[in-house]
Amino acid sequence: MKMNEEKLIEERFSKEMPFKVPENYFEDFTAQMMSQLPERKPKQSRQRPYMWVAACFCAVALGIGAYLHFNQKVVSPANSSSAGQLAAEVGHEGDLLDQAADYMMYDDHDFYAYLSEE
Repeated sequence: MKMNEEKLIEERFSKEMPFKVPENYFEDFTAQMMSQLPERKPKQSRQRPYMWVAACFCAVALGIGAYLHFNQKVVSPANSSSAGQLAAEVGHEGDLLDQAADYMMYDDHDFYAYLSEE
């Protein structure tokens, strides 16, 4: 049945294609299309100088922060030049603690009470 329908369609309309494309149309299509387009000027990008300044500032700040972080000197008894120097540094920290306690009006009794609660 299907073969009969196909033959009927072939006889009525034939196999000939009703549309024709000119020779070398698709080979020359790109060149023709490009010749018809108007030329476009390339965009000039405006660089924002304040963005570059901010980026440089951030880079410098991070660099300084990393340098200070990784080059901290740790004072320990093994690598200190003298025990007196270590004692002087510890004594200085003790002075700061005493000053802070005086500022907060913290006496020895309050401090011992705080330690005994925990």
